[in-house]
Amino acid sequence: MTQNFLKSALWYASNGFSVIPVMESGENVKKPRVKWVEYQKRKSTVEEITEWWTRWPGSMIGLVTGAVSGVVVVDVDVKDGLGNAGHEALEPYLPESLTTPIASTPSGGRHIYFQHPGQEVGNHARRLPGVDFRGDGGYIVAPPSQCNGAGYAWLPGLQMGKVGLAPLPERFLREVVLSLSSSYNNNIVNTNRGEVTNRNNESQLVTLQFTKGHRDDALFHVANCLVKGGMERGNAGKVLEILAKNCSPPFPEAEVQIKLASALDRVASKIRNVAYEVREFVESQTGHFSVTDLSVQSQLVTKQDRHAAVVELGRLAKEGVIERYGSKSGVYRKVETQLEPLDFMAVDTAPFDVRWPFAIERMVKLHPKSLVVVAGEANAGKTAFLLNVVRLNQNRGRTIRYFSSEMGNIELKERLQNFDEMGLSEWNFQPFERSGEFADVVDPDGINIVDYLEMSDNFFRVGGDLKAIFDKLKSGIAIIAIQKDKKSDLGRGGAFGLEKPRLYLSLADNAPNGAVMTIRKAKNWMDKGKNPNGLQNTFRIVGGANLYEVSGWVRPLKGA
Repeated sequence: MTQNFLKSALWYASNGFSVIPVMESGENVKKPRVKWVEYQKRKSTVEEITEWWTRWPGSMIGLVTGAVSGVVVVDVDVKDGLGNAGHEALEPYLPESLTTPIASTPSGGRHIYFQHPGQEVGNHARRLPGVDFRGDGGYIVAPPSQCNGAGYAWLPGLQMGKVGLAPLPERFLREVVLSLSSSYNNNIVNTNRGEVTNRNNESQLVTLQFTKGHRDDALFHVANCLVKGGMERGNAGKVLEILAKNCSPPFPEAEVQIKLASALDRVASKIRNVAYEVREFVESQTGHFSVTDLSVQSQLVTKQDRHAAVVELGRLAKEGVIERYGSKSGVYRKVETQLEPLDFMAVDTAPFDVRWPFAIERMVKLHPKSLVVVAGEANAGKTAFLLNVVRLNQNRGRTIRYFSSEMGNIELKERLQNFDEMGLSEWNFQPFERSGEFADVVDPDGINIVDYLEMSDNFFRVGGDLKAIFDKLKSGIAIIAIQKDKKSDLGRGGAFGLEKPRLYLSLADNAPNGAVMTIRKAKNWMDKGKNPNGLQNTFRIVGGANLYEVSGWVRPLKGA
C-alpha cells in the first residue's frame, strides 16, 4: 500500500496537481506534514514528493486546491447528524446530468471535483447545510488515502483521469461561493419545539434542539458563536439567560455562566492557535505580503480570527520580525537579519571548468555559483549554441541538465542527429521538458541549461527569476537563454537581467552573413589587460547544429 501512495502522489503531480503529505492518524490527523503555504503558489516537485513519502510512507495524499492545481472541491458532509441535508441543499445547484470526478470519504460524505473558475475563490464552510467549499488556499485529501484505517475512493465510473473536470456550476459560484449571504438569513428559533423555521414558514434543517438531553450542547454552541462573533461577555450572558429560561425544561441559570466561560476559554485558545499560524506564515514569506494574503492562505474566515491575526502582526512588528512596506495599509515585509558569511580565506579560487563554443573560456572565467545569460533573437542560434555547450562539456565530470521549453523528443533527436561526427549514443546529458519554475529543479553542483526562460509580459520579473536560480546553486552554474527583440541590445527584462549574470552574451541574426555574438557583460577577465566586453564574433550555423566561425573575435569599429 505504501508504494501505491507514492505512485498515486506522483500520478497526481504528473497531471498538474500541487501535492502535499497529510497526517493519516493521531491528534493532528488531516493536517499537512509540511509548511504548505508555498505549494499554494507552486507545484511540488517529483524529488520533494518522493522524499516525503519515503520519510512518511503512510501519509495521505493532499491536493492543494485553487488556481495552482486548476481545481476546486465541494465537500458534502454527513457527520454530526446532518444525514442527507448536504446532498439535498446542494441538489438545486447541480445540473441534472453531472459527470465529474467524485470521491467517497471515510465518513460517507462526498468530494465533488470541479474546474477552477478562473477567478479567485476562497474557502467556505456551511454556507449551505453540510456543504463546505475548498478553493484558493485550501486542500483536500484524495484517494487512495487511508484515514485511521478507512479509505477515500473514487465512485465507479467517476475516477479522476477517466472523466474530466466539469465547470463549477454558475449558480453555485454566484449564489454560494461568491455570496456573503447565509442560508440562515431571516431564520427564527422556536426554543420550545427545538425547530428552526424561516419567516416564510418553510421547513429548514434542525441543527439546534433546546429540549432535555440537548440543551447543554445547544447552549454551548450559541455561546461559542456569540463570543467568536465579538459580542461582549455581559451581552452574551444576557442572550444565554433568555435562551436558558425558554428551554424545555428551563436550563439552570447558574450553569449558563459555566457555558459562557468555557466558550471564552475556547476562543482564547483559538486566538493562540491563530498567533502560531501567523508566525508560521510569516516565516515562510519572502518579499512583501498583505493581511489579505495571510487571511486567504491561512483560511481565516471569522472576524475574530482576522482580528487575532492583525494583533499578532502588530506584535511581530514591535518585535522587529516584520515591518510595514510601502504606503499601503496592511502590507508588510519580513525583516531578513540572517547573514551569510563569506569565508574568503578558505575558498578555492580556481575558476569553474567549462568549455564554450568559440573558446570564450580563454577570455572570460567563471567561478562556481555563477549565472550566464544568452539573449538571442528568434532563429539566431540560441539552441544550437547551447547544445554545443553540452557537446563540449559532457563526460567531463559534471552532470548536465538541459531544460527545454519548446523541443519535444522528436525535434531534440533530429537536432542531435545533425551534429557532425557524433552518433546519438555518444550524447551524455539529462534533457527535460520544462517551461517554468526552474529554480526548483536545478542541480546545485552541475551545469544547468535553460532553453529558454519564457516571458511574454511583466519583463521586470526576469531579475527575480534569475536570482531564484542563483540562490539554488552551490558549486554549479546555470546558463539561461532569453528571447531578445531585434532592435534591442539586451534580452527581455533589459537591465533587470544584467545584475546577477557574470557573463551576458547577445545573439543577433545577421543574414545573409550568418549570426553575430556579442559579449555584453564579462565580469571576470582571464587576462586583466584584455577586456572582452564588446567583442563580437560572426558565425554560421549548419543543419541547426554545427557552428563555424566567420570573423573570429573582433572589436567593432565605432559607428559601424
